[in-house]
Amino acid sequence: MRYNLHVKYTSGSQMYIADTLSRAYMSDQSDMNNDDDEAVLRIMSATVQLPATKQKLQEIRKASESDETLEKVKHHIITGWPSHRGTTEPKVQAFWNLRHNLHVENNIVFFENRMIIPEALRQDILQKLHSSHLGVDKCKSRARESIFWPGITKDIELHVNKCTTCAKFRNSNRKEPMISHEIPNRPWAKLGADIFHFGGHDYLLVVDYFSKYPDIARLKTKTATGVKTVLRPIFARHGIPDKLIADNMPFNSYEMKQFAKEWNFTITTSSPTYAQSNGQSERYIQTVKNLIRKAVEENNDPNLALLSSRNTPIYGLEKSPAQLLFGRRLQDQVPTATKLLKPPYANVKQKVQARQEKQKFYYDLATRHHKNFQLDDNVRVQLGKTWERGVITKRHPTPRSYDVTTEDGATLRRNQRFINPSPDKAVIFPTDVSGNSYKTFEATICHHKNFQLDDNVRVQLGKTWERGVITKRHPTPRSYDVTTEDGATLRRNQRFINPSPDKAVIFPTDVSGNMEMKHQNHTECGIGDKKSSPMVEPQSSPPQPSSASHFAEHNIKSNYTMWQRSETTKQIKPITQKQS
Repeated sequence: MRYNLHVKYTSGSQMYIADTLSRAYMSDQSDMNNDDDEAVLRIMSATVQLPATKQKLQEIRKASESDETLEKVKHHIITGWPSHRGTTEPKVQAFWNLRHNLHVENNIVFFENRMIIPEALRQDILQKLHSSHLGVDKCKSRARESIFWPGITKDIELHVNKCTTCAKFRNSNRKEPMISHEIPNRPWAKLGADIFHFGGHDYLLVVDYFSKYPDIARLKTKTATGVKTVLRPIFARHGIPDKLIADNMPFNSYEMKQFAKEWNFTITTSSPTYAQSNGQSERYIQTVKNLIRKAVEENNDPNLALLSSRNTPIYGLEKSPAQLLFGRRLQDQVPTATKLLKPPYANVKQKVQARQEKQKFYYDLATRHHKNFQLDDNVRVQLGKTWERGVITKRHPTPRSYDVTTEDGATLRRNQRFINPSPDKAVIFPTDVSGNSYKTFEATICHHKNFQLDDNVRVQLGKTWERGVITKRHPTPRSYDVTTEDGATLRRNQRFINPSPDKAVIFPTDVSGNMEMKHQNHTECGIGDKKSSPMVEPQSSPPQPSSASHFAEHNIKSNYTMWQRSETTKQIKPITQKQS
């Protein structure tokens, strides 16, 4: 050791000098020690160097004086804290564990060298912290430099997570852990199919999930008819599969579904924009393209390259696709002993399972699980580089696949990797006349609703929907007269009419008596009354104060010029009104 110390105990009664000095303190000596002096100097220095204007500091000071909780905290800092936490008020208790590091300078409370923001200004400070729309950690780091209040970390997290701008332009989600396809028990039971373009032509690739055997055919067209034309001879050579996994178009068309029904197999489609769910085919497309490209570069026959690929053992299985599908090697350009061209194989499924689990293990190292959604959940769906609001309207049998209806009425099928929860409720703009999308999340809207007289509605005029009221139902099915707020009466099919929660306010210039009586609640205002003459005279005597309806009736007649619609010319003519 650097020092060799000898310690000897001496009782306090024998330590005359130390005891004398401890009892002879100066009466004007402050209770603060040097550490307290340093703390005060740090606080004063921080106050002077705060990156805030004098006006802002004055605003914080005034808000602190108006904050009841901070005023009580100041009182405890100056006069001393109670001996027990339970004796303080609930809001003050939030500062209890911090009490030894709280100071007051220029009537502003500090926690260490961080200014405590009064409650009235916290929302404004949160907006300033997040003004650059950085993430939660960045905002927390910025706040730790100069400001504080109890629960600031949670408030920052809530504020950032509720930011609609960040939600719209957030980064793409990380990929999720792999869901491995079920390994079939026999060859050619489960196939993957995909269309690719190479050398100016379109091709269909079919891959067996058991043997990894690829088959390729050139397409004349990418339509369902073209795909069926090449699938038939492939199935004739190798047999009809139990299941065909493919992307959507044209495999989700009615024609392909009928083809699958006739040939007794099922088609499972992947979510749009998420081709990796059909990863078997996608990966083999790259392999086949490289084979053909290299064969063409060397002026070799691409079919020989494909034959060699089908005859090459798969890593980890020690069997080639040809051996797994046909039970034997294929004769190719490489000299092979006759006995090697004979069948059999064993324990293939176990080896395929082990290989698949190994692939999943390494794939999942860089993945994360995403939330599973329920019907009617409000979400954000990724469209390009932005995230738009929508609602979950359907859950597909395919894992992690949902239908999302966006605010413009479009229904999109997406994998949940491209969907995020949203605290904002999606407002679906009523441009889609298909009632199915509204039925899920708007209880007042149903598929092609039948309307009644006086129903408040929205009628489609071009690209907008205007408020109106049903005033007549025609004998023709689904045909109604709708009077809009500007007084125009339009005949429309119910396809172009939607229910409206808003009450239409009809401007009182239309002479349609029915409309005036039903929407202004005046029983006799002299407008379009069948019993009255076309020229309506206002009452000569003012209305009685006791009759509210008569008073409203008198106001309408006194303030508006009456109009009469000519049934023959369909023109609106002004009617001269006598003054009472």
